[in-house]
Amino acid sequence: MALMDKATQHLMDADIAQRCLEGDTEAIKFFEDNYLRWLENFLCARGARIHEARDIVASLWTECMVNPHAAAGKRPLFEHYNGQFSLRAWLSTLALNRFLSLKRHQHMCEIKEADLSAHESVTRAMPQSASEPHLTVLLRAALRSAMATCEPDAVVFMQLVHVHGIARRSIATIWRCHESTIGRKLESAEKHIRESVLANLKKSDPWLNLQWHDVEELCQNANCLHDLLAVI
Repeated sequence: MALMDKATQHLMDADIAQRCLEGDTEAIKFFEDNYLRWLENFLCARGARIHEARDIVASLWTECMVNPHAAAGKRPLFEHYNGQFSLRAWLSTLALNRFLSLKRHQHMCEIKEADLSAHESVTRAMPQSASEPHLTVLLRAALRSAMATCEPDAVVFMQLVHVHGIARRSIATIWRCHESTIGRKLESAEKHIRESVLANLKKSDPWLNLQWHDVEELCQNANCLHDLLAVI
């Protein structure tokens, strides 16, 4: 049986979210059975303790349905989900951001108790952004660092393939080389980016324990890689 295409799956995800908002008991049960435990396991696999994962997921589930800050004009999170990305990718991004915020808060409390001056220095060192979540800021920084150390021609090849959709054979014709040469350059650059990004993320935030497929989904949500390739 053929796999369901992404567009169809995303439409079904958006439908589930909308039906949950409308109070459809079948959709709510489906979400609880298929997403809540998965999210808890997702967080635990990335360094969260089980009670931390359960608290984060319970809070996130509540805010998806009824935002406790509604008085301040904040809507339920499901109202912001439009099916552009998979529901799992969207939820995992939100959950990871909350997990990182929790760990940073815990770390700050420990530092404050131990040494106020150290607290100030760590705060200055942490990347912050008024417009982007902490995780997106880290992803962009890690990608910039990785791509800055790639061979220049490999970056150009990635632009042509991933941004402009040009076939490798056409690039080989322009560069007057064999198509396999383009392939080797791309594979080498992509391997370097994978290793460098994961290392940089771990260095930037010790609590962040991501696999490459996590990074791919998060980059898709934030348009990180496409944006960086487009402006280089």
